[in-house]
Amino acid sequence: MISSILMASLLFSMSKWETFVWIMACLAVVVFCPLAFAVGRVVRSGYEAPYRLAITANTASWIVVGLLCAGYLICSALEPSTAPLSATDAFLRSSSPLSESQSVLLSEAGKLGALADGMTDFGLSKAAEVSFGGYLAARVFVAAAGFIGFSSILAIFFIPTSELKRVFLPIESAKNPDVSYSAKTSYIAAVCALPIVLVAAFLYAEGSAAYIVQSSEYSFAESLIRDKAGVVVAVIDDKYYDPEAVEQIYDDAVAKYDDLTRKSHEAIIDSINDTCNKQIANVDAYLDWYYSLTADYERLAQVFTGTIEDGMREQLANRINEGIDAGAIQSQLDELSSGVNDVEEDLKASLAECEIADIPDWLIIDKREMDLESLTTPPEPTSQLLGFKDRMLASFGAGTVGGVIAGKSTAKLLEKPVFKNISSKLATALARRGLLKTASAGVGSLIAPGVGTAGGIAVGVLTDYLFVKADEAMNREAYREEIIAAINESRDEMIAEVEAR
Repeated sequence: MISSILMASLLFSMSKWETFVWIMACLAVVVFCPLAFAVGRVVRSGYEAPYRLAITANTASWIVVGLLCAGYLICSALEPSTAPLSATDAFLRSSSPLSESQSVLLSEAGKLGALADGMTDFGLSKAAEVSFGGYLAARVFVAAAGFIGFSSILAIFFIPTSELKRVFLPIESAKNPDVSYSAKTSYIAAVCALPIVLVAAFLYAEGSAAYIVQSSEYSFAESLIRDKAGVVVAVIDDKYYDPEAVEQIYDDAVAKYDDLTRKSHEAIIDSINDTCNKQIANVDAYLDWYYSLTADYERLAQVFTGTIEDGMREQLANRINEGIDAGAIQSQLDELSSGVNDVEEDLKASLAECEIADIPDWLIIDKREMDLESLTTPPEPTSQLLGFKDRMLASFGAGTVGGVIAGKSTAKLLEKPVFKNISSKLATALARRGLLKTASAGVGSLIAPGVGTAGGIAVGVLTDYLFVKADEAMNREAYREEIIAAINESRDEMIAEVEAR
């Protein structure tokens, strides 16, 4: 029974041997016999004949074990140390071919063997974190058990068949090699009966184990493994993932979103301020243009089309927004959108790397349902900033966002009394010149170029000049402050839209 267990252990360990170990094992087969013969020459004079062969085989066997351990130590030192593992990772990497056996006992043995190997690998990975020398020593110690079994088999094959017959002879045969003894029937019967008993015991145990497995949710090995190496998984689209890795990936993505949002937020606010500051800088130029119209109404009438209000609105937009880069904010929003897409793609790629494949359902002790859409959806601050473009276009018209932002300040000005006052005064002056199609001087009146009479031009120019200069002296600064206040009011509204998060 003990021999069967030891041989089974050797077979399990051999299934995990690396290529260089098999090479060393093949070399050990080649050198064992020459080594044994050399050892036999040494021990010949020191031991009696009945003991020489056993001493020779055992000594040669231990020398081979030492050589294998030394070779294994050198090869292990040249390899990188084992990466840190979790208990679950170690078990999954140590799968045994017997785990999928149709025999319940063999399957249980394979699973327990995989657990033992996995825990060994787990311990080695922890040892590697503390001391590389300790890690090497532990690896050699674990491998030595397999080397001892392997060299013992070589020693058995070295023993001649005639010596193997001594197992069935009386003990006296060793003391009297010249006397012929008959094999003991009881010894032969015992040797033949033991395999039969072992097979019968295996069949009985197999049936009992099969019954227990069928009547229980988990087998003994599965319950033990679940307790030591059970895994909690995140379930996303019917695939299993490491939940801690998923949370870390999501946290990293959120950090990237936050950094991207912060930078974009600051850049957009800066662009809004830059736009509004340039508009404020253009206010004096706009007022200079307006107060210079006194002697040039006829040319103005040629340029204006439609109503006075339409013409003044066009002039206000052109002059207040002169030199403004309407594409700056659009570029920043495009960069934000591109950055969000990059973060989402990186998140999906990282998720694929932490997928847990080929994991048996019985090893799973808990499942956490997760939604891919919720993982890939940007957090609220980022989503709000992404929606800034749509909110601006929906509220203030079509076009580029930069153009809409510039137009928002213009629209705010059109609502203020200053624009109506300026337009009304211009309409009155044009009416005096006879440059309106209607008698009314309202801002909605149509301009009629060429309708006025030349006779009244000289008097009208002087009158207009006096009126305009008086208006400039009394109202220009108030108009300027009102226009700037409207631009700043528009600035505050747009910044509030950006910060709506």
